[in-house]
Amino acid sequence: MDLYESPLGEQRRSPWQQSHSRDSGTSEPTLDAGSTDSTLWLVSRILYPLLVCLINFSLAIGAWLCLLHPLRLYRLLRWLRARQAGLRFRLVPLDGAHYRLAEKDRPDRLRPSLLLLHSVADDCTVWTEFVRLADSTLDHVIAVDLPGHGGSLVGSEEDFDFGPLADRIRKVLLAAGLPPNQRLHAVGCGAGAGVALALAVGWPSQVELLTMVSPLLPPLTTGDDGTGVNKDGNDRAGDGNDRASDGNDRARDGNDRARDGNDRASDGNDRARDGDDRAGDGNDRARDGDDRAGDGNDRARDGNDRAGNGNDRAGDGNDRASDGNDRADWQRYNSDLYNWLLPYNQDLLTESIRRRFYRPAATGGLSILWWPMRSVWLSDRLPKLNFYRALLANLAEEPGQTDLLALAGRVRVPAHIVWGAQDEISPAYNADLLRDRLQNLVQFDLLDECGHCPETECPGVLYNLVHKFRKNMSIKKYK
Repeated sequence: MDLYESPLGEQRRSPWQQSHSRDSGTSEPTLDAGSTDSTLWLVSRILYPLLVCLINFSLAIGAWLCLLHPLRLYRLLRWLRARQAGLRFRLVPLDGAHYRLAEKDRPDRLRPSLLLLHSVADDCTVWTEFVRLADSTLDHVIAVDLPGHGGSLVGSEEDFDFGPLADRIRKVLLAAGLPPNQRLHAVGCGAGAGVALALAVGWPSQVELLTMVSPLLPPLTTGDDGTGVNKDGNDRAGDGNDRASDGNDRARDGNDRARDGNDRASDGNDRARDGDDRAGDGNDRARDGDDRAGDGNDRARDGNDRAGNGNDRAGDGNDRASDGNDRADWQRYNSDLYNWLLPYNQDLLTESIRRRFYRPAATGGLSILWWPMRSVWLSDRLPKLNFYRALLANLAEEPGQTDLLALAGRVRVPAHIVWGAQDEISPAYNADLLRDRLQNLVQFDLLDECGHCPETECPGVLYNLVHKFRKNMSIKKYK
């Protein structure tokens, strides 16, 4: 051991040796500066360039999709938002066609599953924000694309009446693995409300709750700003007015003939009285006067009959005129409805947005109000326009005679209606038509600041109302 001699003659260790002997076996190992340098070198020389390349690649892919394939980008964003909300998409083969559905969580025997049905020209992703709010521990959600909509690829022979559509949806659910005895809470918006209603009528043992959101019903009256005119209806109205005018003319002619008959009867009576004053020849003239009086009375009765017949024809003409006006209004509404729900160019799409939404709405993460997205939105729907029209054509065939109202009178399950007060597609004052038909209406909600699409405009409010309805019915059931 190295020792050195102190000025006092003592042998001591060197300070360096003392420090090392004191720290030996007890000190913590110090950080090697070389390891820090190697980590920085790894980050700066390898990881950072990789990160930059990844960002540039992502930007390049995004620019490529945005410029060359905007429709794919639009669909990708919608899919990502739906996946973020917890929806899992599946294609279900059935009878040679493929139907798409989206599901969140698993069925629960103790609670009815939420079956979401969209409106015409939409798909199941319109429920994304609504589903995001659903508690996966409480609500099993399943949303289905109607035939010819979204990812449901069907043939042209598909039947778009509410009854066959409901039967098809039920078969899709069974083919997807839903238990046959699983209870359902059917929620439909627009045309989907009619399908949900048909499900509740056809399978009341399985569909135990029904919510209809802004169901499509014809307006009681239509405005003058419609773009379509029913020429046949106007022709029928004009023909009815002509027949009414002709009937009135015939009634006036009958009244004139009746007055003429009365005048002739009065003249006959005068001649009869004059004949009574004459002794010999007077009786003959009296008999002749009586004959003329009887003939006058007959002509008067004939005139009255013709007047009554003319009035009947006038009433019939007025009825035909009213019917023609109703048909004209109905056709005008149908023409407007096709333009507002199924736009096929930019101008009609602008009008459609104004009519459908009371407040700005987002679709797939991008606002449909953003002008470049409008052409993409049209491109996504134009190939399926014939399917949309087939579904819309079955909403009603005659004024006041809709399948929706006919089905509403047959439903027995607890019903819930949600309607936007600012709805211009299906005006809210028509709710009374539906409320009068439903025999078990439990809850009615009118949203003051919402248009035709509550599931898109105010999904949070809609979910709270649906949840309230489910909760109230659950409490009543288990009391």
